[in-house]
Parts: sequence; structure tokens; C-alpha cells
Amino acid sequence: MSDPLERSLSEIIAEYEVLKLATVPKSFTGYVLKLRQEMLKNFIDTAQAILRREPLLVDLNTDVLQAVFSRWKREELRAKALKRRFDYISELSKWCAKTHPVPSVDMEEIRSHRRLPSADGDALLEYLDVPAEDDAKIGEDSHILAMPLTTLLEQHYTRERLVGKSPETTRLYRCSISTFAKHLGRQPVIRDLRQSTVIDFLRHEIAKGKRAASTIEKDRVQLLALWRYCAKKRWLLQYPEIQAVPCPERIPDAWTREDMEKIIEACQSLRGIIGRTPTALWWECLVRIIYDSAERIRAALGIHWTDISTDGWLTVRAETRKGKTRDRRYKLRPETIELLEQMRPYRKLNESTLFDMPFCYSSVWQRFKVILKKAGLPTGRRNMYHKIRRTVASEFEAAGGNATQLLDHESRKTTLGYLDPKIIKSQQPADIVLGIGQKQATAKGSDSFAGELRKLLAKMEGGKQ
Repeated sequence: MSDPLERSLSEIIAEYEVLKLATVPKSFTGYVLKLRQEMLKNFIDTAQAILRREPLLVDLNTDVLQAVFSRWKREELRAKALKRRFDYISELSKWCAKTHPVPSVDMEEIRSHRRLPSADGDALLEYLDVPAEDDAKIGEDSHILAMPLTTLLEQHYTRERLVGKSPETTRLYRCSISTFAKHLGRQPVIRDLRQSTVIDFLRHEIAKGKRAASTIEKDRVQLLALWRYCAKKRWLLQYPEIQAVPCPERIPDAWTREDMEKIIEACQSLRGIIGRTPTALWWECLVRIIYDSAERIRAALGIHWTDISTDGWLTVRAETRKGKTRDRRYKLRPETIELLEQMRPYRKLNESTLFDMPFCYSSVWQRFKVILKKAGLPTGRRNMYHKIRRTVASEFEAAGGNATQLLDHESRKTTLGYLDPKIIKSQQPADIVLGIGQKQATAKGSDSFAGELRKLLAKMEGGKQ
């Protein structure tokens, strides 16, 4: 004898309809029959589209019904229609639990996070925290949907997609997941990777205005990367379709030469030691190496003594650079080489790294803020080590060099975000456009040149005579 739970749900509902219609007055039979047949067809069709097979009695459970209602909601059905279907399925599930060996479905669990309108109300039916079938698989993979995103990152995504990437990349993913968790008020799981939840998170962060748009966009990119990974694994059925967060482009700003002198003076005024190296020497070496190479702070801190040649050239290994694509070589200034020679006696022979780090990596920023404060300079997030990199790029470009090659950028567009227009002397309207009420451009420069030329010619003629 076949398992009764494997019976077709259409057959079960047909039996239910026969019994139900027998209690309806004949004068209403035609209208009620048409209405119930329409609801029956919609229910069976939706369940079949979700399960991708004919629905069975065993499929009359909470997971399937949640997915069915989520899909109906996205079809923008009127509240009255959704209320009728909810009542219809509630009656059907109760009858099946009484007449067949199937567990009773707790319909209150389905509606526990919604506000259902009354039978004659016209308020929209609201769904909150209900997983949609288009967003997530159901049934046997439901335990996967409860996997925390931190577990997904550590045990799956990092091992398969972040091989060879910097630990900083994994840290940034953790930060995005942590921010997402604060918004939800709990640990986010794979089930939370769906349109409504992620969009609400992004809108909330933008509305708060406490974080930069670029940081919020970073959160979006990384959450969607985890989402696409789950979709390719078929843990989620819907791929993300969330537009990028608009990020304003800031005008690049760099330190002036006077500012850099103030930073060096602030470094030289420091007291104490870092490891065994005097603090003033440690910081001045770090700032000068970044200034000589235009490298990022993480790459500078990863320099080894063996990377510095006897003729004053520095090799920054690909393993310490962003992207880990290629080594770069830079010529150091004589004053930088002299400082390195002063630092060498403070380092043990078995210590390969140039800069001793007895503190955590994140404190490098806080300590640099102290230096900037001593120098009387701003200490905002755009005034950290990367501003030195922008300074070198701007000065290099102004002197006729190619900043794109210096910074090892693949795109010139990326480099333009580093060049301070005050340093590269970009042409401005005030320089070439006639002013208001001005009849003609001043020609003092031209008159002066012509006068000098006449004097030179007269001198040449006098010499010939």
C-alpha cells in the first residue's frame, strides 16, 4: 500500500471541495464554486512552480506555505484576495490534519510577523521576515538557510573565493557582516540574503548619515558577493538585483611641502621607544619610505631588511602589496638611507622585518593621528597615510612624470582620484576666460616679451657695428 503522504495534493483538495460544497446553499453554489476553483488553481500552480513538481500531501507544511504567500505578495495581490486565500488554506490544513496522517500546520506561525487585514479591510498585507521561495530553497536544505554568514564566510567563501587574498579582505567582509547584524539585532543567516532585507539595511544606513556612502557601497558589494556565491551553490534561488549606492567623487587633496616638513618635525619630537627602536626614528623612517615610494601603509610595514640593496634601492614584494600582482622597485633618497643605517643597530640579526610592531595593526592609525595633531594638521579619515600617497602622485605628475605608472594603477581614471588640482596646476576658467566687464585680455606678458626681443635685436646690431 502506498504512503498516504505521497498522495497528490490536488486529489486531497478535490475530496475536501466535495464535502465543503455540500454545505453551501444551492443559490450560492455557482459563485462559490467558481471562486474556490480559482483559489485552488492558484494554490496548486504556485506550489508546483516552487517545488518544480506536482505538490503532494506531505508538502502541506509551514515552509511551503510561507514560500507560496511570499510569491503571492510579490504579485501585488489585493489584501482581500490574500485574506481569502489565507482563510481557505487555514481551513484546508485543519481538515487534512483531522482526516489524514499529516501534522497540523501552525498558520499563526505564518502570520505571526504580518498584520492581516480584516475581511472588509483594504489595508495592504504586510510581510516581515518571511523567507520567499524565490530567495531561498525549502525543505531538505532548510538547515543551510539557518547558517550564520560568519560561518559561511569562514568555512566556505574564504576557502573557495579568497584564496591568496590579504587577511584585510576577510576582515572587511567581517565588518560588513557585523554592521548587517547590528541592523537586524541578531546574527544574520543565509536566509536574510534577500531583496527586502538587504535593501532595508542599505536605506537605513544611508538615512543615518553616520557612514560614508563608499563604505555603505562596500557593504553592499560584499553582501551581494556572498549572496551570489549561495545562488551558484543553489542554496538560494534568486540572484541579487540591487543597484549600487551613489558615491560622490571627492576632489583629491594632498599635503603641501610645508605640511610634510611639519609632519617630519612632529616625528622627530616624539619620545620613547617602539620595541628597541627610538620612536622618533621609527616614525620618521616610515613616513620617509612612504614618501619615497608612494606605497600603501601595509606594504611599507611589510618591508624586510633584505629588500633594501646596498646601492639605495628598495624592493617592495608583491606579497605585501595590494593585489599581490608584481614587485616594485624604488630609489630611496640619501636622507632616508641615512636614517635606515641609524635604525639598523637597534634590530637583532634574526629579525627580518624593518619595522618592529609590538602593537596591533589598527593602532598605527591612532598613533599617526597624534603626530598630525602635534604638527597642527587635520586628523580626519582622509588625512591618513593615503594622503601622503596622493601627495607624491600629485608632485610626480606636476614634475612631468606618469602618476599612473608610479601608483601601479591599471586605469588612468583611478589615478585622477589621487591628483590634487592645486599641485598639478590644472587650468582654471579664471586663467583664460575674460572677466565680467573685461573688454580684452591683458597682454602684459606679450608686451614684455616684445620689448625684451627689441632690446636683444638692438644689442646684436650694436655689436656688429
